[in-house]
Amino acid sequence: MEIILRLVHAGLFEVKPNGEVWQLAKRDSHQNVVSIPPKRAEHRVRVGYLVVKVSVEDRAVMVYAHRLVWAVLKGPIPPDREINHRDGRKDHNHP
Repeated sequence: MEIILRLVHAGLFEVKPNGEVWQLAKRDSHQNVVSIPPKRAEHRVRVGYLVVKVSVEDRAVMVYAHRLVWAVLKGPIPPDREINHRDGRKDHNHP
């Protein structure tokens, strides 16, 4: 989670108030930030949840979008808590 949070804070990704996650930029081979046309960053996995995947230093990193949305918009998730989908829809990440 921390790696992707750093990318959000660096401006490569944006978490919208409605729970959408957008990619706004990427790093080139020299680690420079390059703007790209904004695109949705979430991808659905087999169990129905949306995830955000990035490659950092040739390492794949994945985080569930609902957890990322909460962390960006509401703050850290307490270790004794879980983020759940109140309406039961695994692809609905509106906080």
